[in-house]
Amino acid sequence: MAISGESVRGYLAQRREIRRLEGQLAEARRRATEQESRLVRSASDAYIETSARRELGLLRPGEIEFRFVAADDVEPAQEK
Repeated sequence: MAISGESVRGYLAQRREIRRLEGQLAEARRRATEQESRLVRSASDAYIETSARRELGLLRPGEIEFRFVAADDVEPAQEK
């Protein structure tokens, strides 16, 4: 059986391409798993409530918001 140099080079090139594509597939699967995890987490009521409170400053009915300011952030009262 005769093996030509071109056949071997072609075979090796195909093997490299397969390894490269397998790496891309593994990365795509990792990203898909991460996205599925985000989707499940974002669908929960607790996540939505926490996000709304943090990002939009929303409160539940009857809740009172308290804001505390550090002493160095308060300007001294001006004397008249």
